[in-house]
Amino acid sequence: MGRGTYRHWRQLLLADQWKKQRGICPICAHPLPEDLAVIDRYDRLGNFTASNIRVLHVDCAALVARRRAAGNTANVMMEAAE
Repeated sequence: MGRGTYRHWRQLLLADQWKKQRGICPICAHPLPEDLAVIDRYDRLGNFTASNIRVLHVDCAALVARRRAAGNTANVMMEAAE
């Protein structure tokens, strides 16, 4: 799979998940412009599948990454349930 194909595939996945979330970030519950959204995987070792991703603001994704790095996975999983 070429780089252009991979990028296109991820953009389609992001757009689909954004629609499912109705343009709302699950971390901060604020509107999420599609052009500022990034994909976050619940299971970092898992694949990019609809059941393993969510779209977040860039800043919210950074917050989640810092919490994961600090080993505070309980809060990250609780946010996923909100």
